[in-house]
Amino acid sequence: MSIEFARQKVRVPLWTLALTLVCVGCGPAGPEIVPVKGTVLRDGQPVSNASITFYAAAGRPSYGTSDAKGNYSLEYTRDMAGAVVGNHTVMVTMVSLGPPPAEETGAPVTRRSSSARRRPAGGPEEVTLPQPVVVSRDMGDLDLIIP
Repeated sequence: MSIEFARQKVRVPLWTLALTLVCVGCGPAGPEIVPVKGTVLRDGQPVSNASITFYAAAGRPSYGTSDAKGNYSLEYTRDMAGAVVGNHTVMVTMVSLGPPPAEETGAPVTRRSSSARRRPAGGPEEVTLPQPVVVSRDMGDLDLIIP
């Protein structure tokens, strides 16, 4: 077989063309991402509204936020849930909102007690888990225990 380029005949073996066509689009498909979900706990109690960040040893981090029951799931990108398979350093950021508002405790509601709901009792608390967390293909729920 020959292909004509600018009026010159160049002989190209058929197998090189076939190999080129097969390899088009080959290459790394990206890191392996698996779903990650679980519960954030501290002193045996669920931690609500915590920001969770999984920093992969190789690759980009994944993020999540716990709900009122402490449940979370991670996102790798807007369109892809989960985290990269491998070792991760995990950071959990919690914000203390102070005592419950008066209307939740049954105490009389005053101007001062209702404004306390919006005022944090302290700044955010960041905790890095002491041991790396391993994300694997066959894992179930991954509960995060905050020391």
